[in-house]
Amino acid sequence: MNYNHLFFRRKFVFGGVSHMSRRFIIRLAVTVSAMAALGAMTAETLAAPAAKPVAEAKPKPADVPPRVLALRERINTTFNGEPPADPKKLLVEASALMKEAEAEPLLGAEHFTKASIYYALALFYNQDAKGAVEVVVRARKIYEASGLGETQLYANTLQNEAVYLNGAGRTEESLVTQQRAYEVMSKVSGPDSPEVGAILASMAVAYGRLGRLSESIAAYERGLPLMTPENSSPSSLSAQYGNYADRLETVGQYEKAVEMNRKALDIAVKYSTEEERALRWAYSRLSERMLPFKRYEAAEIYARKALDLAIKYSGKISPDTGIFTYRLARVYTQSGRLAEGEALMLEALEIIKQKPSVDAPDVLGIAWLELARYASWRNDLDLAETRARAGLAAVEPLGARGLVTRNGLHVLMGSLLLKHGRYAEALAEVQPTLDYYRTQLPPHARARINAESLEALILARLGRTAEAYEKAAALDAVLRGRLQDFALTGEERAENADFYGLAYIRFADIALSAGKPEEAFAAAQMAAFSEVASTAQSLAAQAALKDVAAADAALKLQRGQVRKQRLDRQRAYAQARASQSKAAQAESERVLADIAAVDKELRVLHGELMAAFPAYDAMRLPHPVRLSEARAALKPGQAVLLPFQVDDRMISMVLTPKGLNWSATTMAEAQAGQYIGRVRSSIDAGLLDPNAAFDRTAAYALGRAVLPPDLRQQMSGTKEIAVIGSGKIMTLPFSLLVLDPPKGRDDDPAALRGTAFLIKRYAVSVRPVFAVADRAMDVVGTGFAGIGAPLLGPSGDLLADLRGSPYALPGEIENRGGGDDDYRGNLADIKVLKTLPSLPFAAEELNRMAAILKADKTLLLVGKDATEAKVKAARLSDYSVVAFATHGLIGGETGRVGEPALVLTPPDVASEADDGLLTATEVSLLRLNAEWVILSACNTGSARETGAAGYSGLAQAFMQAGARNLLVSLWPVRDDAAARLSVGTLKANAAGLSKPDALRKATLDLLKDRKVPPHPALWAPFSLISR
Repeated sequence: MNYNHLFFRRKFVFGGVSHMSRRFIIRLAVTVSAMAALGAMTAETLAAPAAKPVAEAKPKPADVPPRVLALRERINTTFNGEPPADPKKLLVEASALMKEAEAEPLLGAEHFTKASIYYALALFYNQDAKGAVEVVVRARKIYEASGLGETQLYANTLQNEAVYLNGAGRTEESLVTQQRAYEVMSKVSGPDSPEVGAILASMAVAYGRLGRLSESIAAYERGLPLMTPENSSPSSLSAQYGNYADRLETVGQYEKAVEMNRKALDIAVKYSTEEERALRWAYSRLSERMLPFKRYEAAEIYARKALDLAIKYSGKISPDTGIFTYRLARVYTQSGRLAEGEALMLEALEIIKQKPSVDAPDVLGIAWLELARYASWRNDLDLAETRARAGLAAVEPLGARGLVTRNGLHVLMGSLLLKHGRYAEALAEVQPTLDYYRTQLPPHARARINAESLEALILARLGRTAEAYEKAAALDAVLRGRLQDFALTGEERAENADFYGLAYIRFADIALSAGKPEEAFAAAQMAAFSEVASTAQSLAAQAALKDVAAADAALKLQRGQVRKQRLDRQRAYAQARASQSKAAQAESERVLADIAAVDKELRVLHGELMAAFPAYDAMRLPHPVRLSEARAALKPGQAVLLPFQVDDRMISMVLTPKGLNWSATTMAEAQAGQYIGRVRSSIDAGLLDPNAAFDRTAAYALGRAVLPPDLRQQMSGTKEIAVIGSGKIMTLPFSLLVLDPPKGRDDDPAALRGTAFLIKRYAVSVRPVFAVADRAMDVVGTGFAGIGAPLLGPSGDLLADLRGSPYALPGEIENRGGGDDDYRGNLADIKVLKTLPSLPFAAEELNRMAAILKADKTLLLVGKDATEAKVKAARLSDYSVVAFATHGLIGGETGRVGEPALVLTPPDVASEADDGLLTATEVSLLRLNAEWVILSACNTGSARETGAAGYSGLAQAFMQAGARNLLVSLWPVRDDAAARLSVGTLKANAAGLSKPDALRKATLDLLKDRKVPPHPALWAPFSLISR
């Protein structure tokens, strides 16, 4: 698991060119598209600060020949007017004007300077930064010699010179010139003028390129407040807010970075036309900002919009197209579509080679870096090293301008060399980079954390364990302080925890090697902390609220946060269409206003809650359980398993009442990923043909790594295992792992039934966190609620019918939109929903559950009654068991809706209250008080992305709604098998077995039934999640 890429998104920046008038710069933003189509326009130019029209000295006609007056008038008109859209035409026009100016001895320094600025701009747009520097330097010297003094035109000349120096790679000289322009403009226009703000923003860009991040941020924080869309170029301002967001994210201010990116997009949407580059860059940057928060739906919308605009107005081969193709590839990668991501990244690489970005020359190195990661994920370490070295070769000539990317490539090389076992070489790659990170980045910044933890792990592999532990322990203090920061939102805390997981996994490894089991146990718990764990902690905090008013405020706060998440998704669709029509822009503004209102409401609710219960926030923070407390909480026969994947090996820790034991198996992350992929492919094959072979070799490799023989010997007497983990291994149910070498053929039913599957030896459950506070409510409900068997299409082959339904296909953005009326609040398409097959066993399954439980109170919503409206209206908090027997769709299968959902009987006309899909957002707003929630449906527990914690989506939503135990599926479940597993689990639990053992019994009963093929695709889909 590598997270270095999070640092490099900052690199696509705009700089600043000072132009002649506000009208001129606004027009420039319109003409950029045509220039970019020729590969001439740079991203830097878009962030050009606007200058006010320069006051003209009144000429005396009697003293100046008419020809000179005429030439001056043409220069003024050109200087304050609108340039040609085509950069080549601009160059022809500017060259002709410059020749005239050079040939007229009576023109004067002021007008000669204006003509020179116009000509230099044309050269710069045609990728001749060196020529632009020469022209503007000559003009500046002539202006200085004329004795006209320090004027606004002089300051503009200095600023243009600085930008062209930057474009020519002379960034240090550029900063010196920028400083001089700042001094002059401060005198002429005032220290708080928008012109000064624009210069400070340009200086911030230069500081960033030199890797001087703290100075860059300081310049932005001084300059941006001086600029508004009314007193500056909106295009420039939007771009600079995007630059500022990049810097903020680099130093770890993630929420503020998102806020600044949203501001950049809001400005661009309101003030820019569709063809202006500011708009496409604002979309693209916000897409990048969505990725760390796993908002893949919004990220893809924004990324595709940016790329579509670039292709439309700049062509398929242009600097913008190359960069935006790269960014869409990253969206694919982060959402688990690795093959698509790598193919698109290779396409981006070729575009970048043909049309490199002038102001972001290290983008070629960044593309190579990402391609090296793809090879590493496939365990092709040699290819990964080759690609990383290609990236280093691409950025080496750039000097300071390639510093950030070069450091990232060195860290990646260190990781690759570690996996090769070349530890000394790995350390030599990482340590020089840390010298830069420790001076430029705060301790909690992601790039620094990654490099610091990698250095410590390499030291441990070199046998320098004490030194490694000292460094890792210092890093632990930083990470824990960050995760327990009250200023973080719950989402930001969970997102940070997800990233910090790798550092904590490395710390656990180092602590075990150093003989410090207490610290290793705590680190492993912190590594497993996730969104689901955060939800469990939040519910625990709510459980402690004895005050009715405080409890009500907590519930309102939770629901307000859910509304905010829904509006955030709507914002992505609305803003993507805002440039298409006035109606679309009005809709976008309405959504933004709704978000502002919800934000205000959340601040008020949080204040009320903290006033009533000051300890609430502290209880929601991650706090690992001490080893002694954890041991004391275990009953005889119980154990806790904490598997985690380090860079080059898999480690498993097992805690029993007797103590903590651990074991390490040499297995690189990519190799483990390949085994997991093979098992998942076998499951897919078994779903299509239950008599297909199951890859027991891969399942055994994983089982032996998770529970090696020496560790199992220490687990004598263990019957139940609670798993606390993270990473790709959690996308599989542990029940199908194989513990002993398989015998016979993989497609032989007898051999499969005789295989030493883990479920035969242990009952298994999954725990988001080791322990939480008291239950969310003192008394659980007592009844049974069964919901499902919706009225859909004809029943048949479930998998075949699903493959034929548009809801089973990945939700491509272009398939979600048509006309302006397509937005519609992201409702489900009723016609498409009705193509899903009905489930003939579902109603019988629910009735059998009701008969087994014999509850005092029973609610059955089946068939025509299984509607979204009736589910929302039901008092579900009265029921201790709530079961859904229906289709479950993951986010990529729900089209416009874009999030996991349960399928219910659709209405005739979709509405916000009922469109036939009970989404994860809507689930989280239910009020549950259930000991059991059974999701006997397809994909109800699956993660949206490969490698994420395997229990997200609907599982998290039901936990947030108040469920204590969840029975969820990780892949599509056959109707008859689902009925037997769910009913059998409830029956065994009602007969006195524990919940994990009840699921084990139901599973083994199905596996032993010789009428049912013994493929794990049929008997292993369910997992038990307990909090």
